Amino acid sequence: MAVTFSTGSVTPVVGMETDVVTIAPGNPLDNISVYFQGGQFGGGGPIGLALYAVVGGFRTRVAQAQQQGTLNGVLVEFQSIGAGSSESEEVDAGGTSYVITAIDLSTIVPSPAVPARQPVTVTLAGVNTFDTAPDANFGGVIPLPVGGSGSLPVFAGYAQFMDVAIDQTNLPGATVTVTADCGPNTVQAIVKQATLSGRDQTIASVFRGLVLPAAMRYFVSVANASTLNFSTTLTAITYSVMATAGGVVILNGDVIGPSSANTVIKWSNVPLNRVGVNSFAAPTDAAIPIFNAGLGEWFAITPTGDVTLTDAGATKVVAWENVPLDPASMGAPLVGDIPVFTAGHWVATPPGSIPFVVTLIGNVNGPSNANLWASLTLDANNVNVVIPTSQGWYYVGVRNLSATRQVLLPAAPADGEVVVVTDEDGSLGAQTFNVVGNGKNIISAEGTLATFPMNTMYPGSHGSTAFQYDVAAGAWFVWADYAPNAAEVVTLNGNANGPSNNNTVQYFPTSTTDADITVAAQPHPHGLIYEGFNGLTATRNGFLNPAPTPGDVVVWKDEDGSLGKPQNFVINGSGKNIDGVPTFTMMASNVGPFGSITVLYTGTAWAII
Repeated sequence: MAVTFSTGSVTPVVGMETDVVTIAPGNPLDNISVYFQGGQFGGGGPIGLALYAVVGGFRTRVAQAQQQGTLNGVLVEFQSIGAGSSESEEVDAGGTSYVITAIDLSTIVPSPAVPARQPVTVTLAGVNTFDTAPDANFGGVIPLPVGGSGSLPVFAGYAQFMDVAIDQTNLPGATVTVTADCGPNTVQAIVKQATLSGRDQTIASVFRGLVLPAAMRYFVSVANASTLNFSTTLTAITYSVMATAGGVVILNGDVIGPSSANTVIKWSNVPLNRVGVNSFAAPTDAAIPIFNAGLGEWFAITPTGDVTLTDAGATKVVAWENVPLDPASMGAPLVGDIPVFTAGHWVATPPGSIPFVVTLIGNVNGPSNANLWASLTLDANNVNVVIPTSQGWYYVGVRNLSATRQVLLPAAPADGEVVVVTDEDGSLGAQTFNVVGNGKNIISAEGTLATFPMNTMYPGSHGSTAFQYDVAAGAWFVWADYAPNAAEVVTLNGNANGPSNNNTVQYFPTSTTDADITVAAQPHPHGLIYEGFNGLTATRNGFLNPAPTPGDVVVWKDEDGSLGKPQNFVINGSGKNIDGVPTFTMMASNVGPFGSITVLYTGTAWAII
């Protein structure tokens, strides 16, 4: 388990303990460190800190300390209760969670003459002694200008010990500092600091066997404490002492038992099956772990059936759906071979050697090893035609019509069936050919019809229309057409009105009496828009559409001469500028009574035109 840590802040209260921070590792920790910062001013007394271990839901005070307020982070020296020991930065105590509390021990109550106590910030970190990060060592030549400093790369925690050395050859004066924290937004504190001005002729130790607190990061830095510029070599190493063969500990978690003879019973807290069939306690040859979600356990299972597995990890497919593969041909197939089922097993066979060929009839025709796709055709040569029972993709060729004719679609069409009807000689220029749904509707832009007429209006002379059946909708749909000579006329509504071959352009008009106008709230917020206003008793506002379409045009018109009496009318761009400004005010001095302006949206702004 890695370092468990958390950071909290609170303002200490005189005479009352307050929880500052809690960690809940779930298991006892034998190395707990507390980082402290803040708490200045107040009545001048110390701050009482207490460490509680929670056991069985009850808190037990295991250590306590008195700490003066400080601007910089420090490691708290605790007195362990009942341990008979002196103060220490490291505390061990059994519990499933740990809490730090704070109390202001001042006897002077804050007043205007006594500044209030500042909040304290505490980082509580815990780890087990042997749960350490890999050892690390760094070194480098660090240039130190006057007043400057430099650092080695960050050391990962948790580590038990650190050694630090520096080249003290003619060293003018330097301060070496070791600090620790648990990452961003946690309290950082000095572990050890020393100022040197040695004259040794080599690299010499500064700290050896420095005991490190529980932390995620350790920093080693050196600062120039002299009036000279110089460079020096700085080195450091973190290391930990693991349990020896003679030091047996009892393990719990994924691995249980004595450390000298332990047993793995879980992977990442997921149990391993250790009894009965597929047991990890007695796995069979070439077994692999398989997780059973229903039972929530890992099982050791040896693959059987179509796939086998060897001890070397090589898998081999020996069957498909329990039908054996011919080992000779399937084990060494040639490029392009095709599996062919022969005599009770699959055989890898070259395509030219496949021993059977079937003849296909329908949209796909010919021998199975050399087929082609083609439409099924019907010739509507001035006659009615019927799609026969055999269904697929049909082409109906219409020609030589002298009267109205039809094609009768199937009464029970297949899903996805397609019928294409084409005027091959221009007959639709003078005659009609009907597509009859035969109990199924035909849906197109023309609406839902029982019979779909094809004539000069649509698709016109030499036109073509494709229909496809959708079983889910229970109807035929027009999904493609070719209408080069269609004479159909449709009625337009909007800014363009009337028949499509003889339409007129009109504005969407609105007239508003003595009220604000919002274009986006109108029935037609886009296009050519007329907004008239009248009866003004106060200045009113017109709000343009905040999401206009390029080309939108709005005409603003004083319909009764209300402007300048003395009312104005303000046009708001709703987030878009109007000729470079957010609003434009219509008044007597610019547009005058009965005046108007027209604005056009260019795609980026409104322009007065």
